[in-house]
Amino acid sequence: MTTIGLPAELKPELDYSLPAGMSSYQVRVTPANLSQVQSSTQTLTASSNINISNTSSNIIFEIPTQAGANVVVDPRFTSLSFRVAYEIVAIGTTNAVTNCQLRSSGMSYFNRSFTQAGGVILEDIANYDIINDFVNQQEFNSADRDCISSAYGFDFETSGASSQNNANGHKVNGIDATASVAVGIKYYSYTIPLLNSVIGKGASKFFNISKVNKLQVVLTTSPIAPITMVVGTSGAGSATFRVTLDNFQLNMNYINLGEAYKLIAKAGPSYYNGTTWRSSTATLSAGVSGNTTSLVGVRGSSVRALWVKATEAVSALTTTNCINGVFDSKALVASALSWNIGGLSVPSNPTNTSTNPSLAFLQSLQAYNSFDPMAFRSSVVPSRYFTYIAGGTLPTDADQIYTVAGSASSVASQCMWSWGISLESVAKMGILDGVNLNASSTFLNANLLMASTNAISLFFLAKMDVIYVIDEAGNVSVRI
Repeated sequence: MTTIGLPAELKPELDYSLPAGMSSYQVRVTPANLSQVQSSTQTLTASSNINISNTSSNIIFEIPTQAGANVVVDPRFTSLSFRVAYEIVAIGTTNAVTNCQLRSSGMSYFNRSFTQAGGVILEDIANYDIINDFVNQQEFNSADRDCISSAYGFDFETSGASSQNNANGHKVNGIDATASVAVGIKYYSYTIPLLNSVIGKGASKFFNISKVNKLQVVLTTSPIAPITMVVGTSGAGSATFRVTLDNFQLNMNYINLGEAYKLIAKAGPSYYNGTTWRSSTATLSAGVSGNTTSLVGVRGSSVRALWVKATEAVSALTTTNCINGVFDSKALVASALSWNIGGLSVPSNPTNTSTNPSLAFLQSLQAYNSFDPMAFRSSVVPSRYFTYIAGGTLPTDADQIYTVAGSASSVASQCMWSWGISLESVAKMGILDGVNLNASSTFLNANLLMASTNAISLFFLAKMDVIYVIDEAGNVSVRI
């Protein structure tokens, strides 16, 4: 039976107002252990595509927790700021650089993030760079990326640009496409929302910071700097290059509830929930085709969605394979693709990515965004999504979109294939609504129709629920 009522906009009533005495203030947290991370100096060898080695360091942020019992963190405002110096240290007689471009975004400099309180790890996200890249692709369309490019480090549209749909990090001005680079430093700053289920993007509640003991957020820099560097054929002589990361700070917003804290204060444990990420990897050998099974090493009691990305694992980067390294993901052309969860095929009708790639595309979007196509805000475009793994010949009945997209990667725009399935009981409803993957192992089953030229690195990404329980002594237990 329908309830008769009026929308709030028609009622001559005032909205609620916050209690007097509440206020908010900004907190800036700098690392407790270091001020900069600098890579080794690397020679730019002529006519080569170079992986720039970086220094892997833990950057430790100690979050202030003694602000008072009535102080909470608003996770919507938490972001990471830092600066990168791209430096030509020395030059030779000729120093041509064809490409010097950031891969993905500024957050691609960090490949792990973990949060701990009182020595207990609350959240630990491996492949943090790949997960941030995936989230950005799903949440921002091309126009969004252009508008926020200066903060995230995306490549922005310029006058006369040939494509509105490129999705990668920015070019390094003064080094990229420069016939003769000069000694000097090019600075870029980045400020990016922090993916974190306790105090950042992923948290569902305002976190009472004073309830925990010694909260730390640790970011680990990747051993490979996320830069696609292509050196020109005219030679670089003894030109050398390095990057330096500095000016790190976490930007946070604290709210002092004042006397209003009494409205929510209670004896006993406190509960907070959010969404976090887990990942694992597997490898398919070069030349493999036909039926394959790969172990998905992801566990969780409420996994809301599961995706796979595929990168050609090579040491010599070219546009024939994946020139942007792990940030390029190419399509697996398969007659059947499905998850094996507890002995059951998910979906029950495996997806044919060869003849029905449009379904694979929509399934992946639905798993992240919503079931309303009008709500999709993805920057994933067909020319980059349907780029396929190099090797063999496309089946004669394969969708023509693969022929159009081809198998080549590009410095200007990442290959952005992923395939995923929503595992929620009811889409976007409540918590603990996902599938329990703790009871048994999970596998990816694929009947590959093409033998790849190179080995394939598979990255499995899982989005899942997490619950934090804080007792009155400040001890935290994690349920995931």
